[in-house]
Amino acid sequence: MRLDWRLHLLDITNPQQILRDPLVGSIFENMVVIECLKSRYNKGETGNLYFYRDSNKNEVGMLVGDAGQLIAVEIKSSSTYRESHFNNIKKLEALTSKVKASYLVYDGETIKLSNNREAVRFDRIGSIFS
Repeated sequence: MRLDWRLHLLDITNPQQILRDPLVGSIFENMVVIECLKSRYNKGETGNLYFYRDSNKNEVGMLVGDAGQLIAVEIKSSSTYRESHFNNIKKLEALTSKVKASYLVYDGETIKLSNNREAVRFDRIGSIFS
């Protein structure tokens, strides 16, 4: 079976190349954002997905608007959990009290943490919006 033609635009011709490609993080992040958008639309909700970056280039991969509050989502292609994955979310939380929950979406196991934080395996992304 051939890979989807869109991957050929990146000159990726087999699945093994994806893991070695320097764009793997961007590809993974785009996949997660699209899955979140799809999940919200399938529930009849609006997109309300945002990206955050400040003047110091601190970024949060995705913010989800939810009844005047925010769900912060950091997206990493890593399969290893690190507390540091939440560093930019913590910086955002210091700026606003509107962050009601935060998640790391990654390729590792789901881990429930304290302070309304959770590390979620990418194929469980729908649980964020349940």
